[in-house]
Amino acid sequence: MVLHVLQPVDTVPPPEMAPGYAPELEDDKQPAYAFVERIAADLRRTGFAAQTSVRVGDVTDTILDRAVEWRADLIAVGSHGQRSIHDFLLGSVAESVARRAGCSVAIVREAVSK
Repeated sequence: MVLHVLQPVDTVPPPEMAPGYAPELEDDKQPAYAFVERIAADLRRTGFAAQTSVRVGDVTDTILDRAVEWRADLIAVGSHGQRSIHDFLLGSVAESVARRAGCSVAIVREAVSK
């Protein structure tokens, strides 16, 4: 499963709004779908069966919920390796997923060019 999660500005919508409703992310959805489809196509060319999904919600919670739904044996999550004040205070998504997942987690860092 190739999953991309778009996080709304406010992860808890007002009661009158449906869960996952985030009009501010409409412009981000098409590039997200293209991104997961490109990765899935690469995986398929190497012999893997790959499905795609784009979700809106809290990134960590959505990854963990999908992993449970899909009965994942492994979660591979990207890490930029950058530590901002936000990361320091709240922790990165990769670290949070690794701490809370019910299966193995591989944290993949972006290659650093020299």
